[in-house]
Parts: sequence; structure tokens; C-alpha cells
Amino acid sequence: DFVFFSGGPRYGNIEDVLKQRGFCRDTMTQVLIGGLRIAPNGRPQDESVNLGLDSQGDAKIANQCAACGKWAGAMAERLERNQVKCATDFYREWRRKMWERHVYDACFTLLG
Repeated sequence: DFVFFSGGPRYGNIEDVLKQRGFCRDTMTQVLIGGLRIAPNGRPQDESVNLGLDSQGDAKIANQCAACGKWAGAMAERLERNQVKCATDFYREWRRKMWERHVYDACFTLLG
């Protein structure tokens, strides 16, 4: 079993790699590292932001880590054990979040 990590300016979009090898599916585990940084003490630190409630009354969280695939629950549990919020999604929702993060990183770098 493989677990693929993406996120940040260098490794934001891993879709080409996944497609070349036929790994774009729910049987593989993909993790999007969004609102996380490594603190000086070596521990992960959550940087996600709660934007309030959406129209359905659910918490709307920006810059949240996300996982999909076979081991998504286990990956989310490990991150949440270290106080890092992680959503578990189906592949299509995870893919949308990966593209959003990729566009954000590109635009933020371009515009400053």
C-alpha cells in the first residue's frame, strides 16, 4: 500500500504522478498537507482557521489537511492525535481540495 503526500509550493499537485502510474483512485491513500507546519520543537502545529458556520450549520475550516483512500481514517487519526485537523473525503473531493491548494500557492507566490 502507498500513501502519497501533497501540499506546498514544491509538491502541491501530484495528479500527473498518480495518473502516470494509475494511482488516481480510492484504493490508494492521498494526504493533502494544508494547515500544518513543523514547530521548532519538532512537533506538528495546526494552522487551519475556522471561518464560522456555512449555510448548513457546519463549521467551515480553511487550510485544513485532508486525506482520502484506503488508509484515510488512520492518517486522519494520527494527525488529530497531534492536534492537527484532518478531513476524510472521497477522491473527487480530495482532488478538488488539492487543486484549490495548488492554485492558492501559485497565486500567493505570484502576487506576494
